[in-house]
Amino acid sequence: MTEKGKQYWNDQAYSWGDSRGLGDLAGEVRKCIRRELELFLPFEGDLILNLGAGNDIDSLNMWDMRKVVSLDYARNMLKGNKLAVEADLRNNLPFLSESVGMVCSFFLMRYLTLHEQQKLIVESSRVLRQGGILVIIDVPDNHHVCQVEKFDPLFLGPVLENIGMKIIKIDVEERNFGKYISTGFGGWYENGSYKIGTLVAMKL
Repeated sequence: MTEKGKQYWNDQAYSWGDSRGLGDLAGEVRKCIRRELELFLPFEGDLILNLGAGNDIDSLNMWDMRKVVSLDYARNMLKGNKLAVEADLRNNLPFLSESVGMVCSFFLMRYLTLHEQQKLIVESSRVLRQGGILVIIDVPDNHHVCQVEKFDPLFLGPVLENIGMKIIKIDVEERNFGKYISTGFGGWYENGSYKIGTLVAMKL
């Protein structure tokens, strides 16, 4: 997450809604995210943080009556979100301790260094209430122009355990959603398979 990357995402925001079906959030991947979240959605009225949310408006329909706050450091990506906070996720999250029921991160971690990934996990734990859920989903083998580090849930698992969180699910699966073909600024999926990493933990 650099200033160059920030400019990239601000520029991408204007066409993101039209292009995402050919990019990282392909339709089948989005269905996978929904399946995972439906298992762990918090109580109605709970606050949910969607980290690095972008202008992902249509996926918010699944949240029902829950209050979702979208965070992104690219201002243009937040346009259209009802509750949006412009925030650099490399810094502390602008929320009180134990004030959130769920923290979600979809296809964000690879844009952070390993140190930044660990710091964000610690911050996510801080803002979660007891029993709150952290859900992280990313593509370990994706090679996006803005990617900084590969996402490895097996590396981050011990970080969560060290701060007193209980691992509910941690794996890297081969999914038959297609192979990602990079174009340098985005890409699309061809028939085949690729890996998707999932990390779900609860604050004790």
